[in-house]
Formats: sequence, C-alpha cells, structure tokens
Amino acid sequence: MASVKDAQQLVQHVESAVSELKETLRSNDGNLDFERIARLADEIAERADAVAETFSSLNEVLIGRIDEITGSRSSSSPSRSSSSGGRKRTKAAS
Repeated sequence: MASVKDAQQLVQHVESAVSELKETLRSNDGNLDFERIARLADEIAERADAVAETFSSLNEVLIGRIDEITGSRSSSSPSRSSSSGGRKRTKAAS
C-alpha cells in the first residue's frame, strides 16, 4: 500500500521533471528541441497521474476505514475490501 511518504516522492519527481522542462525552455538559444519538450511534457503528465492515483488510493483506504469504524459493523476485526469500489459496501449473503 502506498504511503504519504511515497506520495511526497512522486510529487518530487513531478517537480524535477517540471524544472527540467523550464530549464530546457530557458536555455534554448533560439533553437527549441520540440521533441525533447514533448517528451518532458509527457513525463510530467505520467508522473502527475501517478500522484493522483496514489492520493485517490489513500483516500479510498481512509474512507473505508472510517466507514468500518462508524458503520453498522460491531466487530473490530480487520477486513480488506479492495474490490468494493470506493465507499460502497455490500453485505455477503449467508
């Protein structure tokens, strides 16, 4: 499972890619390498998507735990409902 520290590292990767893009644009001497700029932009987008996915996963886990604590379950036993799709929970038929 991803942690906040992992998310911080992902953000740092995005920041470094943005810095590289900025530097490429600043030091162009009138000759922009559009292929390099496009590659850097794609890299930034991929890294930003990874950050969004990480935060979304963390949010789902936190919401799930809050639902378990405040929901109708009286048991304190841990359960994993990673396939439950967010906040929706269904009770298994016995």
